[in-house]
Amino acid sequence: MGDPAPGAAVPGPLIGRRSFVASAFATAMVPFASCSAGAFKPEGPQFTPEAFGARGDGIANDGAAFAALSEAVNRAGGGTVSLRKGATYIVGGQTRSADPKSTGGYTFVPRDVLRFRRCRNAVTVLGNGATLRAVNGYRYGTFDTSGAITRNKMPYFGPQIAAGYSALVFVEECSGPVSIQDLELDGNMRRAVIGGTWGDAGIQLPGSGLVFRNNTGKWLVRNVRAHDHPLDGLLVDDPGAPNTPPSGSGTSGCDFYENGRQALSVVGGVGHVFADSKFRRTRRGTQVGSPPGAGVDLEAEGEKIVRGIRFERCEMSDNAGPALLHGGGKVSDIDVVDCRVIGTSTWAYYSAGAENMRFRGTTIVGAVVNLRGGPRGELFENCLITNDPALAPRGTQPYSPGGFLIPDGVTGVRIIGGEIRQAGGTGGSNANQDQMLLDGVTIRATRGAIALYGRFRNCRFVEAGGTILALPGGAEGSRNAGNSETPWTLTRGGVTRRFPATCAGRCPPRKGEG
Repeated sequence: MGDPAPGAAVPGPLIGRRSFVASAFATAMVPFASCSAGAFKPEGPQFTPEAFGARGDGIANDGAAFAALSEAVNRAGGGTVSLRKGATYIVGGQTRSADPKSTGGYTFVPRDVLRFRRCRNAVTVLGNGATLRAVNGYRYGTFDTSGAITRNKMPYFGPQIAAGYSALVFVEECSGPVSIQDLELDGNMRRAVIGGTWGDAGIQLPGSGLVFRNNTGKWLVRNVRAHDHPLDGLLVDDPGAPNTPPSGSGTSGCDFYENGRQALSVVGGVGHVFADSKFRRTRRGTQVGSPPGAGVDLEAEGEKIVRGIRFERCEMSDNAGPALLHGGGKVSDIDVVDCRVIGTSTWAYYSAGAENMRFRGTTIVGAVVNLRGGPRGELFENCLITNDPALAPRGTQPYSPGGFLIPDGVTGVRIIGGEIRQAGGTGGSNANQDQMLLDGVTIRATRGAIALYGRFRNCRFVEAGGTILALPGGAEGSRNAGNSETPWTLTRGGVTRRFPATCAGRCPPRKGEG
C-alpha cells in the first residue's frame, strides 16, 4: 500500500473498545510536529494543499500533501488553510505491517489527513466547497497480514485490525480558536473492504469525519457535510471536568448522515452548542453498522462529564438507533430547543439517567422511554409529542409500538404546555396515574386511541378523529386518567365542555412523593 504519509498515526496498545478509540486517536509512534508556542494571533500564515503537491483531481492520492500541510501548520502554531474551490482531494490510505505487535495491533495502519495539534494561534480551514474523500478500497475491520479477513468471537479486542484513517479532520489539544467551514467529508465507506468485527459489537475502530479532542480553545464547524464514515460523523472528546468552563464550541448549518455508528458522539465536554444542524440516517445503507446507531449519543466516558450541551433548531431523524440517546455516564443540563427529534426504527429519545434534560419548543415524533424523573428529571415545555406519520421522513413511520408515546411515567417528569397527539393507527396506555405532571397540555387524538395517565393542571382533551380512553377522575364513564388539580375541558363531537377539578384543595401527593 506504499510508505506511510509523514506524521502517520499508529495507535497504541490494544485495550477496551471505548478507551481504544480515544487512545487510537491520541497516540502516535511516529511523533507529530507540535504547534509552536506564542501569543494568540487572529491571523496567521496561509497554506494550500497544492503548495505541498496535492492535485485535487479526484484521482491521485493527496494524502502525503495533507500530512505535510498539517505539519507545517503545527510548526507555525496555526494559520489558514484554503482548499481549491470545488476540488476533490483523495486522502487516507494504509500501510501494511508485517508485525502488528509493533503497530498497536494494526496489520493495516491508518494514515492521518488534516491533523492539528497543540495550536495556540488561530487555525482556519476554508473549504470553499471542496471535498475530502477517503481512498477507494481501504480495509476496515480485522484482517491477517496477508489481507485475508479474520473472524473472531465477540466481544473481541485483539490484534489484526485495520482502518483507513483516524479522522479526515482531527483537532486536538488546541488552545487557539479553530474554524472549519464549507467542506464535504466523504468517508467512502461503500468502497471500503470490510473485514471481521471488533469491539463489543459491530466494528468500532477509528474512522470519523471530524474529531475534537481535549481542546481548550473554542472551535466552530460551519456548513460541513460528513457522511459515509465507518464510525462517527463527528466525535467530541473535549475536556469534561466539574470545573471546566463552557467551551462555546459547536456546529452551525452542518449535516452528518449515513455514518456507521453515530452522526454525533459526545463523550466529554462542557457548554458546546450545536445549531441548525442535522444528525440523521445513521446505519442507513451503510456497509458497517455498529451500536447504538443513534443520531446523537451523549455518553460521558472515563472520568469525564458531558454538561451544558445545547441543541438549537437541529434535526435528529431516521436513524437505526434512537434519534437522541443518553448512552451512559455523567450527563446533565442538556437543552434541546426548537428541534425535531424523530424516531423511526426505535425510540425518539432514550435515557440512561441523564439529569436535567430540557426539551423546549421541540417536535418529538415517536416514543420517549426510560425517563429519569425525580428532582432533576425531564422537562418538556411547549413541545409536540406525537406519532403522526405526516411528520416522519418520507417512506418511514414513527416508532410508537402499540401506540405508545410515553410508555413509562416517572415521578418528576414535567410536561408544561404544548401538545401530546395520538395520530397512529393504534392506541395504548401511556405513563402511570398520578406520576407525571401535565400542566397546560392539550391531549389530542386525531387517529387511533390514547389513554394518558398523570397529574393534570389546566389541560384540554380533544377528540378530532380519534378516541380518548381516559379522563381525569374517570369522567364520562372513561378510565380514570388521574387527578386534575384545576378545571379541565373535553372536546368531543365538536362540542367543548368544562369539568371541575377532581381534587381541588385536597389532592393527595403524587405517587412517590410521600
